[in-house]
Amino acid sequence: MCHVMGSASTSVAPPATTTLTAAPNTCTCAHGAAASGSACIFNDAEICSTCHDGYHIDGHSCSVNVCTCIHGTAATGTNCTAHNSVHCSSCATGYHKDVLSCVAIPTTTTTITTTTTTSTTTSTTTTTSTTTSTTTTSTATTSTTTSTTTTTSTTTSTTSTTSTTTTSTTTASTTTSSATTTTTSLEPSPITITREGREYTKFWWYTVGTAWPAGETDVLGRPNGYCASSALTCFQKMPSGLYEDSARLLAVDTVGNAMEWSFASSNVVAHAAWLAFTQGTTTNHQVNGATWAPIVINGTITSSAQDTFMYRDQDGIRSLMLDDDGCDCHSSLSMGHAMCGTTCSASYGNCAITGGVDKLSDAVVTGTEGSGTSCTGP
Repeated sequence: MCHVMGSASTSVAPPATTTLTAAPNTCTCAHGAAASGSACIFNDAEICSTCHDGYHIDGHSCSVNVCTCIHGTAATGTNCTAHNSVHCSSCATGYHKDVLSCVAIPTTTTTITTTTTTSTTTSTTTTTSTTTSTTTTSTATTSTTTSTTTTTSTTTSTTSTTSTTTTSTTTASTTTSSATTTTTSLEPSPITITREGREYTKFWWYTVGTAWPAGETDVLGRPNGYCASSALTCFQKMPSGLYEDSARLLAVDTVGNAMEWSFASSNVVAHAAWLAFTQGTTTNHQVNGATWAPIVINGTITSSAQDTFMYRDQDGIRSLMLDDDGCDCHSSLSMGHAMCGTTCSASYGNCAITGGVDKLSDAVVTGTEGSGTSCTGP
């Protein structure tokens, strides 16, 4: 008998499997960008990741920004860039914008009493060839009242600007009593140019024909309030309490030119001038790159762009110039010593004279008016 033994194997296929993938959640956002991915934790929910201009994240949604403003009207909509911030769109009467808020316009009042005669000083401009003079005016609302025993003379000046190169001339109104006559000199009166309701009070002047004063080594070396009204020259800084983006600079010369500049912190040339006139901050050689053009009220100005400012030492005098390239000619403001680049060039300025003030409309002219072979002044 024969036995056969063996083994048999049977294979069975494994059951089939299916993978199910859930659809991602979709969120909404009424005033911004909706959250996505893991940040969108509930489907069809309003969940914002960022907000449009004028809105801010408030929980999961975007709410409109609300700004505040004391002494004025608050910004709204996209102009209100940060929620709960101070941001004024306009200011009430007696206030003006200072960056984003409203601040009071500074006012000062001066009263002077005299006996019989009143003399008042007005202004004009200067030239560095010592042939013209210059007076500068500044911002601050100023009222000056003069009263007399026999006769009363009143001068009111409201200044919301600043000024730089101008000459002063003097006019006098005199009344005499039967017994004696007394003459009293007042502070220089504002330049008699009014624009948009503004009047200008001078802070800097240089009288035509005056020799450069001994000991003066800086055209902005004196603090404001230093000069006597009878002084032939005055090298003061601008008054304190001014606001850069609302201040204006007025310059008038003796040949019929009058110009007004608006300071602007965003303009590198205007800002360098502001730092010089208010703080005495010098430039490292020069600052250029942005045109700082004045409004020509009277007269003419060179056609070259006024895009270079210097306030630096030259031959013992800290001097100032606004022109087209940092070299005499085609300048508007030029006070102190002649300058060209890092030195003085006899081809463009009179390097031999100690100092002076140039007219406001200096242009390239071949001639003999005192300053080299290529241009007039300073």
